[in-house]
Amino acid sequence: MQIRHALLCDAANASSNGNLNALGIFNTIVARRFPATHPAMTVVVQLELHRWETGPHSLRVELVDADGRPVLTPMEADSNTGPENLITNYIFQLNNLTFPSPGDYAFEILVDGGHLYSIPLKLLAQK
Repeated sequence: MQIRHALLCDAANASSNGNLNALGIFNTIVARRFPATHPAMTVVVQLELHRWETGPHSLRVELVDADGRPVLTPMEADSNTGPENLITNYIFQLNNLTFPSPGDYAFEILVDGGHLYSIPLKLLAQK
């Protein structure tokens, strides 16, 4: 099992034929003041399984600050993959997400309880 893609962007969708479309990929937000509210962002994860890993799986995405404290209620999704669909797309739309202070944040990606990847996000104060 591996993460093929994990990113933050302005918007994303998956077409009917499985193509993953992402618009406006970023990893930094600059805000005039804090707490800062970002109007919309999308977390995209594309997971690839091996043939022997088919079956039910759970994905969990946690947003944490630099000290590992949660900033957001975790996002969760379940899937049941078969040999015909070894690639699964997960798209989480977040609206009006508030960040308490500038600094380093990360979206931590866990599959079946095990950590697979981190998407870093830096919040900067505009000068």
